[in-house]
Amino acid sequence: MSELKLYLLFIKIYMKSKLEYKFAVAVEIIANIINIGGFYVFLTVIFSQVTNVKGWGYYDILFLVSLNWLCNAISGFFFWAPSVRLGEMIRTGTFDTLLVRPIHPLKFFIYRQFQYTFIGRLLIAVFFLGYSLAHLNLEWNVLKILFFILVIISGALIHGALLIIISTTGFWVINNEDIVNFIASYDGIRTLIDFPLAAFTPFIQVVFTYVLPFAFVNYYPSVYFLNKQEGGFLLGPYLQFGSPVAAVLLCGMAILLWNFGLTKYNSAGA
Repeated sequence: MSELKLYLLFIKIYMKSKLEYKFAVAVEIIANIINIGGFYVFLTVIFSQVTNVKGWGYYDILFLVSLNWLCNAISGFFFWAPSVRLGEMIRTGTFDTLLVRPIHPLKFFIYRQFQYTFIGRLLIAVFFLGYSLAHLNLEWNVLKILFFILVIISGALIHGALLIIISTTGFWVINNEDIVNFIASYDGIRTLIDFPLAAFTPFIQVVFTYVLPFAFVNYYPSVYFLNKQEGGFLLGPYLQFGSPVAAVLLCGMAILLWNFGLTKYNSAGA
């Protein structure tokens, strides 16, 4: 509870400073909505020309996309801003400020900034997720609802852990913003999971299952919730329930890599 209170205090202080410029905050959120909304327009245009993608219809993929963006938005609140700026902090020497605080550097790294612009992404994802569910007529029970909540939490942790893992390249590469953006930005390669993984080659399936396991954010859970019959070893039924396991493993790996990178850090100052 003390950790939660501390984090909420950091958020409160940060948001107070930002809300001194309320119009700028509103513009950033609206711009984020328009930016992500453009993808949904693109998706609708695609399905005006085709009926399905590898057996997945419009509302199936709308569910798939919205689940991904929802988890991405939740993780983005906490992990996006610090992760994309780690390389810059190391390069300019401001990373040293994390090392002189009476708190673990990784905690302070996450606590110090709350990326409020993801509010727009969260709102639009929730809207279209609800819209897709209204048309899919899925059968729900208590266990499915609990698992769905667990999938959202796991998906957010997977996005966050992968952001931290990718950002730790900054301890060696220094100028790593392009690496982070290439993999994890809203138009990075992670957006491939906005479409069914079965539609891609086995190589892509392996990468997004075992190397950059973004598929556990939305694809494998969607196979379960939408009752899709996907064939092949990589797309086996046992992976449908793997999101919590992937989240735990990736969070552990993220902490280990961060701590290892910290031992290799050399200050930019004299």
